[in-house]
Amino acid sequence: MSYCDKCGAEIWISEIEDANLKTLYDAYRQRHEIIPLDEIRAISEKYNIGKKPLSLLLGWGAQTFSRYYDGDMPTIEYSERLKRVYRDPAYYLEILENGKDGLKSRKAYEKSKAAVDKLLNFSESE
Repeated sequence: MSYCDKCGAEIWISEIEDANLKTLYDAYRQRHEIIPLDEIRAISEKYNIGKKPLSLLLGWGAQTFSRYYDGDMPTIEYSERLKRVYRDPAYYLEILENGKDGLKSRKAYEKSKAAVDKLLNFSESE
């Protein structure tokens, strides 16, 4: 904590605090091989699925993935699962197919299925 030389009041700059916490969290993630935040955020876009439906597909609480997306640190176990989902569209497809009946919207399933099919077809043609 810094203090003003003239009045002795604490100086708090939230932007600096936020940047310091981000740096700390990034270093911790790297040291413990926890999935990076940018990869977590890319999952829902990559597979065209919302945060809540994805959380439910993974068998987690409805808000769990949202918390990780917003910066909370996943456990090692959840991190490993997210890394595999991020890197392996075939694994995600398996999760999607096994959990589709638990989704509240057929449209959510169809949009995500189309995205993963596109990824798998693209990968196979390379």
